[in-house]
Amino acid sequence: MKSNFSFIPLLLALAISGYAQQKQVPPLFQEEQPLALSLKFSFKEVKKEKVDSIYFPTYFGYKNDKGQSDSIAIKVRARGNFRRNNCFYPPIRVKFKKKAAERTPFEDNKDFKLVLPCQTGKMGNDLILKEYLCYKILEPITPYFFHTRLVDLELTDISGKSKTYSVKKFFD
Repeated sequence: MKSNFSFIPLLLALAISGYAQQKQVPPLFQEEQPLALSLKFSFKEVKKEKVDSIYFPTYFGYKNDKGQSDSIAIKVRARGNFRRNNCFYPPIRVKFKKKAAERTPFEDNKDFKLVLPCQTGKMGNDLILKEYLCYKILEPITPYFFHTRLVDLELTDISGKSKTYSVKKFFD
């Protein structure tokens, strides 16, 4: 009669390798310093599109390693339903091509969520900072958490009359 315990070392090895893979932190999330970015898109267009596979092309503006202004081509789409319908800022998913992300702060990432405040003004930014802190508190407590990075964003709505907002947000 064969023992069922012969699979235990295999399962243990898989669990350890899975845990080790979770601990690898992409370069974007290794620094704690907030990343300064700019982003322009039409809030109205992105909120209106209900199909999850349709992305809108735009650019992230950022400072490169030399402190010079640079940009990277990205695609954005709205995500979720509640915030899309009830919040001023649409919840965003960002996607970029691996080749475009080479030698940028976004290297080794292909997509992520932008967690934006629901409201405009200081209250919205304060709530985002509280949510960000909750994510950071979980990191040392559990091996299962989302990597996060705080971002200072200059967000421009190009639908109709162009308007720019300074927003705290984070990558998730």
